[in-house]
Amino acid sequence: MFLVIFAMLAGASLAIYILHERRQKQTLQRLLAQEAVRQEIEKIRHSTPDVTAQLQLIRNKYHISTGTAIMLRDRADG
Repeated sequence: MFLVIFAMLAGASLAIYILHERRQKQTLQRLLAQEAVRQEIEKIRHSTPDVTAQLQLIRNKYHISTGTAIMLRDRADG
C-alpha cells in the first residue's frame, strides 16, 4: 500500500516537473523571438555591471522565474 502511494506521488511530481519545464521553454522561446526583448536585455547587461542586479531587473520586467531569467540573459546575445 505504501509503495502504491509513493509511486503515485512520484508520478505526480514528475508530471508537474515536466509541465513546468515545457512552460519555461515556451516562455523563453516567446521572449527571444521578440527583437525588442533582446535589445532591452542588452541595455540591462551594459548598464548594470552586477549580474544579480541584472537578473532581478529581468525577472521583474518580464515576470519570469530566476531560471528563465538566467537563460534569457545568456541566450539574448544570439
